Amino acid sequence: MPRNGPSRRTFLNAAAAGATIATLGVGSASAARSTEDGASSLRRGSFAVLEDTEYETTLRYVDSVKPGPTALVVGGIHGDERAGYAAADAMAAHLAVDAGRVVVIPKANAPAVEAGSREGPNGDLNRQFPVGETPSTEPARTLWEEVRAIEPEIVVDLHETVGLYEREPSGVGQAVFYTGEDESLEEAETAERAVEPVNDFFVPEPASQHEFRTDVSTELVSDPSGLFVTKTAEDLAVPSFLVETYDDLPLPVRVNMHWLVVEELLSLAGLVE
Repeated sequence: MPRNGPSRRTFLNAAAAGATIATLGVGSASAARSTEDGASSLRRGSFAVLEDTEYETTLRYVDSVKPGPTALVVGGIHGDERAGYAAADAMAAHLAVDAGRVVVIPKANAPAVEAGSREGPNGDLNRQFPVGETPSTEPARTLWEEVRAIEPEIVVDLHETVGLYEREPSGVGQAVFYTGEDESLEEAETAERAVEPVNDFFVPEPASQHEFRTDVSTELVSDPSGLFVTKTAEDLAVPSFLVETYDDLPLPVRVNMHWLVVEELLSLAGLVE
Protein backbone atom coordinates (compact mmCIF):
# COMPACT_ATOMS: atom_id res chain seq x y z
CA MET A 1 0.00 0.00 0.00
CA PRO A 2 1.46 3.42 -0.93
CA ARG A 3 2.49 5.63 1.96
CA ASN A 4 2.28 9.40 2.41
CA GLY A 5 5.88 9.41 3.60
CA PRO A 6 8.57 7.16 5.07
CA SER A 7 7.57 7.82 8.68
CA ARG A 8 9.07 4.59 9.99
CA ARG A 9 12.30 4.86 8.05
CA THR A 10 15.64 6.09 9.29
CA PHE A 11 17.25 7.29 6.06
CA LEU A 12 19.50 10.33 6.30
CA ASN A 13 18.31 13.87 5.69
CA ALA A 14 20.08 16.11 3.21
CA ALA A 15 22.45 17.62 5.77
CA ALA A 16 23.52 14.21 7.03
CA ALA A 17 24.04 13.01 3.49
CA GLY A 18 26.34 15.95 2.84
CA ALA A 19 28.34 15.12 5.95
CA THR A 20 28.63 11.55 4.75
CA ILE A 21 30.12 12.69 1.45
CA ALA A 22 32.72 14.67 3.36
CA THR A 23 33.91 11.56 5.20
CA LEU A 24 34.49 9.36 2.15
CA GLY A 25 38.23 9.88 2.24
CA VAL A 26 38.63 7.84 5.42
CA GLY A 27 41.15 5.06 4.85
CA SER A 28 40.42 1.35 4.82
CA ALA A 29 40.64 -0.73 7.95
CA SER A 30 43.87 -2.65 8.30
CA ALA A 31 42.39 -5.39 10.47
CA ALA A 32 39.05 -6.78 11.56
CA ARG A 33 37.36 -4.84 14.31
CA SER A 34 33.97 -4.85 16.01
CA THR A 35 32.19 -2.31 18.20
CA GLU A 36 28.93 -2.16 20.10
CA ASP A 37 26.42 0.41 18.85
CA GLY A 38 25.82 2.70 21.82
CA ALA A 39 22.10 3.08 21.05
CA SER A 40 21.30 -0.62 20.90
CA SER A 41 22.74 -4.11 20.89
CA LEU A 42 23.86 -3.69 17.27
CA ARG A 43 27.40 -4.71 16.45
CA ARG A 44 29.27 -2.87 13.73
CA GLY A 45 32.57 -4.07 12.42
CA SER A 46 34.88 -3.98 9.43
CA PHE A 47 37.88 -5.63 7.87
CA ALA A 48 40.04 -5.07 4.83
CA VAL A 49 39.98 -7.16 1.68
CA LEU A 50 42.46 -7.13 -1.19
CA GLU A 51 45.04 -5.92 1.32
CA ASP A 52 48.32 -4.50 0.06
CA THR A 53 46.95 -4.07 -3.45
CA GLU A 54 45.63 -1.01 -5.27
CA TYR A 55 42.15 -2.51 -4.89
CA GLU A 56 42.29 -2.68 -1.09
CA THR A 57 38.89 -1.81 0.33
CA THR A 58 36.84 -2.23 3.49
CA LEU A 59 34.03 -4.68 4.07
CA ARG A 60 31.72 -3.51 6.85
CA TYR A 61 28.82 -5.12 8.65
CA VAL A 62 25.90 -4.33 10.93
CA ASP A 63 24.82 -7.30 13.06
CA SER A 64 21.54 -7.21 15.00
CA VAL A 65 22.69 -10.11 17.20
CA LYS A 66 19.27 -11.66 16.50
CA PRO A 67 18.53 -14.55 14.13
CA GLY A 68 17.57 -13.44 10.67
CA PRO A 69 18.66 -13.20 7.04
CA THR A 70 21.96 -11.86 5.74
CA ALA A 71 21.84 -9.02 3.22
CA LEU A 72 24.69 -7.71 1.06
CA VAL A 73 24.73 -4.08 -0.10
CA VAL A 74 27.40 -3.04 -2.61
CA GLY A 75 28.39 0.42 -3.79
CA GLY A 76 31.24 1.82 -5.82
CA ILE A 77 31.53 -0.88 -8.47
CA HIS A 78 31.66 2.14 -10.76
CA GLY A 79 33.75 4.85 -9.16
CA ASP A 80 32.00 7.81 -10.80
CA GLU A 81 28.57 6.89 -9.38
CA ARG A 82 28.90 8.86 -6.16
CA ALA A 83 25.47 8.49 -4.61
CA GLY A 84 25.72 4.70 -4.57
CA TYR A 85 28.92 4.48 -2.60
CA ALA A 86 28.01 7.43 -0.38
CA ALA A 87 24.72 5.78 0.57
CA ALA A 88 26.43 2.45 1.20
CA ASP A 89 29.03 4.14 3.38
CA ALA A 90 26.31 5.90 5.38
CA MET A 91 24.34 2.68 5.83
CA ALA A 92 27.35 0.89 7.24
CA ALA A 93 27.68 3.62 9.86
CA HIS A 94 24.05 4.40 10.68
CA LEU A 95 21.64 1.71 9.47
CA ALA A 96 19.56 0.04 12.20
CA VAL A 97 18.89 -3.67 11.72
CA ASP A 98 16.24 -5.49 13.74
CA ALA A 99 17.10 -9.07 12.72
CA GLY A 100 19.95 -10.74 10.90
CA ARG A 101 22.88 -8.76 9.56
CA VAL A 102 23.76 -6.46 6.71
CA VAL A 103 27.18 -6.66 5.09
CA VAL A 104 28.22 -3.56 3.14
CA ILE A 105 31.01 -3.08 0.63
CA PRO A 106 30.81 0.70 0.08
CA LYS A 107 33.72 1.00 -2.36
CA ALA A 108 33.94 -2.29 -4.23
CA ASN A 109 36.18 -0.69 -6.87
CA ALA A 110 38.38 1.44 -4.61
CA PRO A 111 40.84 2.81 -7.21
CA ALA A 112 37.96 3.84 -9.49
CA VAL A 113 36.26 5.61 -6.56
CA GLU A 114 39.53 7.36 -5.72
CA ALA A 115 39.91 8.49 -9.34
CA GLY A 116 36.22 9.33 -9.78
CA SER A 117 36.15 7.13 -12.87
CA ARG A 118 33.82 4.39 -14.08
CA GLU A 119 36.63 1.88 -14.54
CA GLY A 120 39.58 0.80 -12.43
CA PRO A 121 43.03 -0.32 -13.56
CA ASN A 122 41.60 -3.66 -14.75
CA GLY A 123 38.68 -2.17 -16.66
CA ASP A 124 34.97 -2.20 -15.87
CA LEU A 125 34.53 -4.29 -12.72
CA ASN A 126 30.85 -4.78 -13.53
CA ARG A 127 31.72 -6.81 -16.62
CA GLN A 128 33.98 -9.27 -14.81
CA PHE A 129 31.44 -11.64 -13.20
CA PRO A 130 30.37 -14.14 -15.91
CA VAL A 131 27.60 -16.49 -14.84
CA GLY A 132 28.77 -20.04 -14.22
CA GLU A 133 32.42 -19.12 -14.64
CA THR A 134 35.32 -17.82 -12.58
CA PRO A 135 35.44 -14.00 -12.46
CA SER A 136 37.85 -12.70 -15.05
CA THR A 137 40.26 -10.61 -12.93
CA GLU A 138 41.99 -11.07 -9.59
CA PRO A 139 40.06 -8.25 -7.84
CA ALA A 140 36.76 -9.69 -9.09
CA ARG A 141 37.75 -13.20 -7.99
CA THR A 142 38.70 -12.01 -4.50
CA LEU A 143 35.48 -10.06 -4.10
CA TRP A 144 33.49 -13.04 -5.31
CA GLU A 145 35.09 -15.33 -2.74
CA GLU A 146 34.15 -12.83 -0.03
CA VAL A 147 30.57 -12.76 -1.29
CA ARG A 148 30.36 -16.54 -1.29
CA ALA A 149 31.66 -16.63 2.28
CA ILE A 150 29.03 -14.08 3.34
CA GLU A 151 26.22 -16.34 2.02
CA PRO A 152 23.77 -13.49 1.41
CA GLU A 153 20.05 -14.12 1.14
CA ILE A 154 19.43 -10.82 -0.66
CA VAL A 155 21.82 -8.67 -2.69
CA VAL A 156 21.46 -4.97 -3.57
CA ASP A 157 23.91 -3.22 -5.91
CA LEU A 158 23.82 0.61 -6.01
CA HIS A 159 24.46 2.50 -9.25
CA GLU A 160 23.69 5.75 -11.06
CA THR A 161 22.75 6.63 -14.63
CA VAL A 162 23.21 9.68 -16.83
CA GLY A 163 19.76 9.31 -18.43
CA LEU A 164 16.14 8.54 -17.67
CA TYR A 165 14.69 5.27 -18.92
CA GLU A 166 12.87 5.65 -22.27
CA ARG A 167 13.48 9.42 -22.18
CA GLU A 168 17.17 9.92 -22.84
CA PRO A 169 19.73 7.94 -24.88
CA SER A 170 21.15 5.01 -22.93
CA GLY A 171 19.08 6.00 -19.90
CA VAL A 172 18.32 3.22 -17.42
CA GLY A 173 17.11 5.20 -14.39
CA GLN A 174 15.44 5.75 -12.16
CA ALA A 175 14.79 2.08 -11.60
CA VAL A 176 15.08 -1.01 -9.48
CA PHE A 177 16.01 -3.95 -11.66
CA TYR A 178 15.16 -7.41 -10.44
CA THR A 179 16.60 -10.63 -11.75
CA GLY A 180 14.50 -12.84 -14.00
CA GLU A 181 12.03 -12.32 -16.81
CA ASP A 182 8.91 -13.89 -15.26
CA GLU A 183 6.62 -11.12 -14.03
CA SER A 184 5.17 -13.51 -11.46
CA LEU A 185 8.52 -13.77 -9.71
CA GLU A 186 8.55 -12.80 -6.06
CA GLU A 187 11.42 -10.45 -6.90
CA ALA A 188 9.14 -8.46 -9.22
CA GLU A 189 6.61 -7.86 -6.47
CA THR A 190 9.39 -7.00 -4.03
CA ALA A 191 10.83 -4.41 -6.44
CA GLU A 192 7.40 -2.88 -7.01
CA ARG A 193 6.77 -2.53 -3.28
CA ALA A 194 10.26 -1.15 -2.65
CA VAL A 195 9.81 1.82 -4.98
CA GLU A 196 6.46 2.93 -3.53
CA PRO A 197 7.76 4.95 -0.56
CA VAL A 198 10.56 6.64 -2.48
CA ASN A 199 8.14 7.66 -5.24
CA ASP A 200 5.60 8.88 -2.70
CA PHE A 201 8.13 10.91 -0.74
CA PHE A 202 10.61 12.23 -3.30
CA VAL A 203 8.72 12.57 -6.58
CA PRO A 204 6.09 15.34 -6.83
CA GLU A 205 3.51 15.12 -9.60
CA PRO A 206 5.22 17.69 -11.89
CA ALA A 207 8.39 15.59 -11.83
CA SER A 208 6.78 12.23 -12.56
CA GLN A 209 9.57 11.46 -15.04
CA HIS A 210 11.76 10.90 -11.99
CA GLU A 211 9.64 8.06 -10.63
CA PHE A 212 11.45 4.82 -9.97
CA ARG A 213 10.43 2.11 -12.42
CA THR A 214 10.42 -1.65 -12.12
CA ASP A 215 8.81 -2.43 -15.48
CA VAL A 216 12.11 -1.97 -17.25
CA SER A 217 13.65 -4.38 -19.70
CA THR A 218 15.23 -7.33 -17.93
CA GLU A 219 17.72 -7.47 -20.80
CA LEU A 220 19.45 -4.55 -19.11
CA VAL A 221 20.54 -6.84 -16.26
CA SER A 222 21.56 -9.75 -18.46
CA ASP A 223 23.13 -8.01 -21.45
CA PRO A 224 25.90 -6.92 -21.29
CA SER A 225 27.14 -10.03 -19.55
CA GLY A 226 29.35 -10.12 -16.50
CA LEU A 227 27.18 -8.02 -14.20
CA PHE A 228 27.64 -8.62 -10.50
CA VAL A 229 23.93 -8.96 -9.66
CA THR A 230 23.32 -11.36 -12.52
CA LYS A 231 25.99 -13.65 -11.13
CA THR A 232 24.69 -13.48 -7.55
CA ALA A 233 21.18 -14.24 -8.82
CA GLU A 234 22.20 -17.14 -11.04
CA ASP A 235 25.17 -18.70 -9.26
CA LEU A 236 24.03 -18.15 -5.67
CA ALA A 237 20.28 -18.36 -6.39
CA VAL A 238 19.43 -15.33 -4.22
CA PRO A 239 17.12 -12.38 -4.95
CA SER A 240 19.32 -9.65 -6.42
CA PHE A 241 18.45 -6.04 -7.20
CA LEU A 242 20.26 -3.28 -9.06
CA VAL A 243 19.23 0.27 -8.08
CA GLU A 244 19.83 3.17 -10.49
CA THR A 245 19.40 6.82 -9.54
CA TYR A 246 19.50 9.71 -12.02
CA ASP A 247 22.71 11.68 -11.53
CA ASP A 248 21.21 14.98 -12.70
CA LEU A 249 19.36 15.23 -9.38
CA PRO A 250 21.08 16.81 -6.34
CA LEU A 251 23.53 14.43 -4.71
CA PRO A 252 21.89 14.42 -1.24
CA VAL A 253 18.55 13.56 -2.85
CA ARG A 254 20.11 10.62 -4.72
CA VAL A 255 21.82 9.38 -1.56
CA ASN A 256 18.52 9.45 0.31
CA MET A 257 16.74 7.70 -2.55
CA HIS A 258 19.26 4.86 -2.40
CA TRP A 259 18.91 4.68 1.37
CA LEU A 260 15.13 4.47 1.30
CA VAL A 261 14.96 1.88 -1.50
CA VAL A 262 17.51 -0.31 0.27
CA GLU A 263 15.78 0.02 3.62
CA GLU A 264 12.46 -0.95 2.04
CA LEU A 265 14.08 -3.99 0.41
CA LEU A 266 15.57 -4.98 3.78
CA SER A 267 12.20 -4.52 5.43
CA LEU A 268 10.52 -6.79 2.88
CA ALA A 269 13.27 -9.36 3.50
CA GLY A 270 12.70 -9.30 7.26
CA LEU A 271 15.78 -7.41 8.44
CA VAL A 272 14.14 -4.09 9.29
CA GLU A 273 10.82 -3.60 11.07
